[in-house]
Amino acid sequence: MQKRTVFLLHDTKEFNDALEKKFIDAGFSVVGTATDGISAISMIAEKKPAFLITGIVLAGYDGLSVISRVKALDFPIKIIVVSALSREEIIAKAMNVGADYFMAKPYNFSVLVERMNNLAEEKSLTNGTHASVLRKTPLE
Repeated sequence: MQKRTVFLLHDTKEFNDALEKKFIDAGFSVVGTATDGISAISMIAEKKPAFLITGIVLAGYDGLSVISRVKALDFPIKIIVVSALSREEIIAKAMNVGADYFMAKPYNFSVLVERMNNLAEEKSLTNGTHASVLRKTPLE
């Protein structure tokens, strides 16, 4: 099985470094990290990771701007927000601009990986092979 690729975007290098180690230990390939939204956009466009893990408060573009700009790049990517800002309106804005999941800090890494696996599974169920099988299934 191909390693799942992830890009980490958080306002502190320490958070990125700690999360990168956890992802590598869990069998993921971390294709890049950034602490500001502006540099992250070009790196994400180049690397095209399967997942983006981002915060909301960032230098340059904030997390919401990054999400909408990454979605505009038009390649398949799942975006998970990990943030201490967990008010309902922030979560709603993140989901409205294209986040696939929002996880409030403090977070549980194993739950994060589980959710990523679920999101990857949802993606595989929508590809052409599975979609054709689903269309052939009669509704009862």
